[in-house]
Amino acid sequence: MTDNDETVRDATYVESVCNRLSAYFDFEKVPNEFADMFQHWARFSQTDEKYFMTQKMNLYTVHTHRYVGLGCFDQVGVADIEKAFEALTRHMKERGSSPSTMSTDYTVALISRNAVQAQAVRDCLQRMKCHMGFAWGFKGWADAGVVVVDLQKRTVYANRFAEKQLQTVLWSFDDKPIVPPSRSIFARFGLIRCGCCTG
Repeated sequence: MTDNDETVRDATYVESVCNRLSAYFDFEKVPNEFADMFQHWARFSQTDEKYFMTQKMNLYTVHTHRYVGLGCFDQVGVADIEKAFEALTRHMKERGSSPSTMSTDYTVALISRNAVQAQAVRDCLQRMKCHMGFAWGFKGWADAGVVVVDLQKRTVYANRFAEKQLQTVLWSFDDKPIVPPSRSIFARFGLIRCGCCTG
């Protein structure tokens, strides 16, 4: 495969993921703390409201948010994953939550043009765990997902939280549309097989 072929392949994959996201997510400016890592930042927000009789008698309003960051690298290594995860958890702490927010999911995807060291990436991702409860959960909670995409081997790896997304089409190498995010707080994005599987 020539350098030009690889460039086309990389752009095609990123474009495919962005197209799936754009059906339900809004693309925003990449937060400053991620500017040197990610080229795309997408947000999906959902509001659930319960009324009694009329809309003026609001019983409760609950917000859920999902964020996805995409970044391309020549070769993703352990240091890149650790840097991204550290920046993500810091971002989560600084943003916090609000009484009306139930859950906020963050997922950052590091897309590697060249093959990654599979075992080192798996071991690193196993250590990437972050679940934050704000005010003991009364102001919601946030979770951090990290995904590594090996374009050369057509393989996707993820930490434990993001593994749920590997059952969706979001990171697929096929040109499939994403399904709408479910209203269930346990559902994640739209299908490929689990972490160490090839595409």
